[in-house]
Amino acid sequence: MCGMSAHTSPVLSSAAINLRRLVVLRAIALGGQALAVGVAVDTLHMALPLRPLVLILAAMAVVNLFTWLRLRRPWPIRDAELFAQLALDVLALTGLLYYTGGSTNPFAPLYLLPLTLTAAALPRAWTWVMVGLTVACYTLLLFVYVPLPGTHAMHGDEFQMHVVGMWLGFLLSAALIATFAVRMSATLRERDRLAAAMREQALKHERVLALGTLATGAAHELGTPLSTMAVLVRDFSPERPVSGEALSILRNQIARCKEILSS
Repeated sequence: MCGMSAHTSPVLSSAAINLRRLVVLRAIALGGQALAVGVAVDTLHMALPLRPLVLILAAMAVVNLFTWLRLRRPWPIRDAELFAQLALDVLALTGLLYYTGGSTNPFAPLYLLPLTLTAAALPRAWTWVMVGLTVACYTLLLFVYVPLPGTHAMHGDEFQMHVVGMWLGFLLSAALIATFAVRMSATLRERDRLAAAMREQALKHERVLALGTLATGAAHELGTPLSTMAVLVRDFSPERPVSGEALSILRNQIARCKEILSS
């Protein structure tokens, strides 16, 4: 266990961290969606098509399980994979809404959740792709869906205006999120980048200071043997032979210089 934790302890990428959070959030969302279907059938006695709804929820639960297992592998996680996971959530939500009233379902604005997560976790290009995907799915549900049994039958044109108003509100919210949330996220990323650059610069300064301190210490230690050798060499001349004692001292001082440089 200790060996495994030591092996998996390196800092995770932002995509890996966000995918791990998405797994938790998806598990909570699946539980809430299953609860909503159960309440609609058992408490409100609505004749919903249970088989496709259960299949969609079960399929997403299996996807979430495989994603959790995938996170335990040392494979790198890219932005494209995180976006694909969020896009899969959008398609699953579209399937659930299709069988439960489409755009007339009060949970239709939940499309804003994957859009917000994309804006917060991924670069701008991915965010606008997600805007296009969610708007396309929401717009499709205006025209193609299985109506909720016995619901809104007496509202007529007024209710249709309400549904269209919800759709327009979603478009406005999506545009605002894609514009301002992306800018805020980009600002935070730039701040983190600058902070990392400043930390790296500080480390470089510390290394240079340490190297200067080491050089100063080495120069101080080399000063004594070099001074001794300078005194001995000053007394040498062609007419005067070098004594064995002087040569021995020179050898000792040269050995001392090598030892200092090695250390």
